[in-house]
Amino acid sequence: MLMAKSHSLRATGLAFGLATTAVWAEEGRGRFDGAWRVEFRGNPGCYAPHGAGRWTIKNGVVMTARGTGTVNANGRVDIRWPGAYFGRTNVIVAVLKGDKGTGSVEVEGTQCRETIELNRIPQ
Repeated sequence: MLMAKSHSLRATGLAFGLATTAVWAEEGRGRFDGAWRVEFRGNPGCYAPHGAGRWTIKNGVVMTARGTGTVNANGRVDIRWPGAYFGRTNVIVAVLKGDKGTGSVEVEGTQCRETIELNRIPQ
């Protein structure tokens, strides 16, 4: 009896996982999946006013070297993490369209403002 219940729970979990993936695909979350090159350009008030990085997006999750965030079906990226500015929070908002994107970074409580440009890295 216990074994049958365990198999039933596994089947339910598998069905839920497949349904969730199908909903994400239907909503278009997977269309931004892949590796992205990100270039930062900031004002003189920034700790590091210029730089580049690589982000990976998979199923609506953005993974960076410093933290994670989300990207919705419309391409809006939202990321927040404590940064190099004495623990001040970095707030990133960007919009992806096709293989490109633009956005901004604000380091809360400082004068630092940056623009970002994103380009998908061909596979």
